Amino acid sequence: MTCDFCDEEVLPSERAKELQNGDAHYYCLVRSVVGSVGHQLGKCSCYGGTLEDPPGLTKRQAAIAAYFLNMGRMNRPKHRENDLFSAIREFWGNKFSQN
Repeated sequence: MTCDFCDEEVLPSERAKELQNGDAHYYCLVRSVVGSVGHQLGKCSCYGGTLEDPPGLTKRQAAIAAYFLNMGRMNRPKHRENDLFSAIREFWGNKFSQN
């Protein structure tokens, strides 16, 4: 199955949500509710800015960044890292730290 938000394949081992008209990665679905990184920081077009997602990221990577930014802003317990987030953090360094 393919994610309706990022158009990437949803693997059986990944957190996903079956929607009425399709499927979505969990992080992509959350981003559709909480907004992009730019929106959460008040720097998107809603606030007169131009930042939506961090440059150079795929839609899915941007959704993961938006999810973890929201988790930190909401002061909730941190979600246990999955293999995808660990791989992204390893590739980009501390740019996507959960702290």
